[in-house]
Amino acid sequence: TNEFGDEPEVYFLARGYYEICLSTENAFGVGHDTCKKEYILVRDDISMCQFTNNSTKSTEGIIRDDNGGSNGSYANNRNCDLLIEPCASEINLVFRSIDLNDAGDILRIYDGTDNTGNLLASFSGPFSGVPGGSAGYTAKTGKMFIDWTTNGSGQAAGFIADYTATPDGTPMPVADFTYPDTIFTNQIVSFTGNSTGDNLSYSWDFNPPSFQPGLDGGNKASDRYKWSSAGNYDVRLTVSNCGGSHSITKTVTVTDPVAAPI
Repeated sequence: TNEFGDEPEVYFLARGYYEICLSTENAFGVGHDTCKKEYILVRDDISMCQFTNNSTKSTEGIIRDDNGGSNGSYANNRNCDLLIEPCASEINLVFRSIDLNDAGDILRIYDGTDNTGNLLASFSGPFSGVPGGSAGYTAKTGKMFIDWTTNGSGQAAGFIADYTATPDGTPMPVADFTYPDTIFTNQIVSFTGNSTGDNLSYSWDFNPPSFQPGLDGGNKASDRYKWSSAGNYDVRLTVSNCGGSHSITKTVTVTDPVAAPI
């Protein structure tokens, strides 16, 4: 909100690093654009049993009980789990706090993809503290499974923890794309990604840094767009995988047709 003010508020819909750009102008003219790459890191903030998926590939984030850790007491009769599975050689989980009511409220942490993995820690009430200290608990397989169960006899504040993953060496991707040599106004133009890297996710921006997706949604290897006015326009493609993110921006020239179509 208030993108034209000096203190805008931004709501991010996806995790990752974001480039932030500032444009200035006054009555005397337009100033220079200033951009800072990877200026903001948006992390996952997962409330168990309310998370839309029961797994995440994010390399770092916050995990809370079903009502948000310190934001309120957890609910009764919960039974849910979460698999953390980024491209990582290991995952470290450090608790900020745990507060469990009774023996029927249980939190278990496993090294692996499910509850058959090596049990790293198990907590049940009544319990309150910061187990593991600053070292926390480490899953050496690069996968961590968390199981959360509560009964119906009482509630407490729950838990909140931070996790970070050590990348497994997956190379950073390199973004690139092609487009036609000639582009006319009101012509739907195809932009074809030819980026390198494994398991890529894509983000097209046809009005950087406004995150304007193309006609195909902006999250595929290729996209389409059209402009109604002649001029020079920037197009940015960002690709991401476990190795990181990379962006490329190209300036396309759009011209008016010089003759009627035949």
